[in-house]
Amino acid sequence: MKDMRPNAMMLALAVLCCAAVASAADAQQNSPLGGLGGIGGVVGGTLNPAPAVKSATFHKSAETATLDCAGGKAEVKGSSNELTITGKCGSLDISGSANEVKIEFGPGAQINVSGSANDVEWTSTDGRAPKVNDQGSANSVTPQQKS
Repeated sequence: MKDMRPNAMMLALAVLCCAAVASAADAQQNSPLGGLGGIGGVVGGTLNPAPAVKSATFHKSAETATLDCAGGKAEVKGSSNELTITGKCGSLDISGSANEVKIEFGPGAQINVSGSANDVEWTSTDGRAPKVNDQGSANSVTPQQKS
């Protein structure tokens, strides 16, 4: 008669595997972070990736453009641009020079400027000024004047 111990070990491994999948599915359903530490999860044997963070990135010079950051980050790397950025942005990073930027912020926004002679005019959905970190020179960050 054949020794059944290897089959018992395989059965135990299969049970542990099923328990792990069930635990991950439960975490996905009950966690505000989306299960598995907020990086996605497993439901019904299918991997669910974490949602992508939206952003608007502009890496050109001497252009006029309108961008939508969709509630995410806006990034400007260029010079002498005239940009209008919509979408209740969470942050703006500028590392260029002589850019004119009009931007709409969501609540709790932040501006990081490391370039020079940039002019940023902002509006915000909550009426509060964004936090400004200006590591550049001769930059201007002001509320947008109502027309």
